[in-house]
Amino acid sequence: MVKFSITAVALAIGAGISSTTAFAPATPATASRRTASPLQMSEVAQSPLAPLTVWGEKIPNILESQKEAKSRKMEFAPTIKSSDVGLASDDIDGQLAYVKEHAMEIKQKMVDNGAVVFREFDLMKSQEGFVQFYEAIGMNPCLD
Repeated sequence: MVKFSITAVALAIGAGISSTTAFAPATPATASRRTASPLQMSEVAQSPLAPLTVWGEKIPNILESQKEAKSRKMEFAPTIKSSDVGLASDDIDGQLAYVKEHAMEIKQKMVDNGAVVFREFDLMKSQEGFVQFYEAIGMNPCLD
């Protein structure tokens, strides 16, 4: 991290030089300037705006609720492995069919546990596959 003294900053600003150009690294005049193309999202899907947050009712006694939750035996999240459901990790079409067929069950697990961990699912390793996955389940992407 580069640090500048208060005097150097004051001199640059006092001289009418913007702080972004005053402290930018110098480039040789002969250096060719390449224009980097901006990062672009895949053309797979245009994401909608994020939905508004809906807050639940107030918790009357948060300490008691936390104590009760801590007393229950909970695992992090259920795990679904492609090999456990009879699919190869590279069988993308089969994985997509499985997700469509079990969409309601998967969504219920997400509601009950907060998450579902998928292992050996190559379907979700690409953006296009992930979009197919959440569309098959009926999920809406959140951009928060």
